[in-house]
Amino acid sequence: YDMVGPFSILYDTYIDDVLTEEIEIYPNPADDYINIDFSYCNSTIIQIKIINSISFEFYSKENFLNEEKILTINTTQFSSGIYFIIVRFSEGYLIKRFIISR
Repeated sequence: YDMVGPFSILYDTYIDDVLTEEIEIYPNPADDYINIDFSYCNSTIIQIKIINSISFEFYSKENFLNEEKILTINTTQFSSGIYFIIVRFSEGYLIKRFIISR
């Protein structure tokens, strides 16, 4: 595995695999929900995960259809803190940070 920031990626990857695809996360900081906007994303999405700073997984979705341009996730069960969204594409991955603030 590779260390990326404060957590580890459990599959083989290299820094060259980090993509420049753009996703937007809002609201950020969030409270009850977050929206992940894939409107500007052209790559095939394989998996979406949300983890905290100690790699505990809070959400995972596979077989995401690229036609779904905005994914809304209920975050009412998340504690206040920093979280990371990891989006795996066929060409690599993208990591974005967001905050839950109550």
